[in-house]
Amino acid sequence: MASSVILKTTQMFLILLCGVLVYKTGLLDSRSVRKLSDLLLLFVMPLLIFQSYQADFDRELLYGLFRTLINGLLGAEGVFYITAFSTMSNLFLWTHGVIVMAPASSEQSSGKSRAAVPYAE
Repeated sequence: MASSVILKTTQMFLILLCGVLVYKTGLLDSRSVRKLSDLLLLFVMPLLIFQSYQADFDRELLYGLFRTLINGLLGAEGVFYITAFSTMSNLFLWTHGVIVMAPASSEQSSGKSRAAVPYAE
């Protein structure tokens, strides 16, 4: 394990060193650096993130890890409370998303909001 960490760190350092040398020698100007940065940020990074998740999904492994972690920290009762909290949080976030994405009504455009005055008619 330590040897693979050292190998990856060395590779990253060499890539960094190549970038510094290219910039210091003037092979790339600031405009080219900006374009390459945009390319990396907007194209390469999303592809790398997508590729990193390309593995067979094992729901039992995920739930087992989550359950073991919560059970170890908070006990069986904690698992119950975390599950209830997660359910309610997801429900509220979904409801808020529906409200935000819904077309604006006359109430919203006039500055009044049912969220601010929940029982207003």
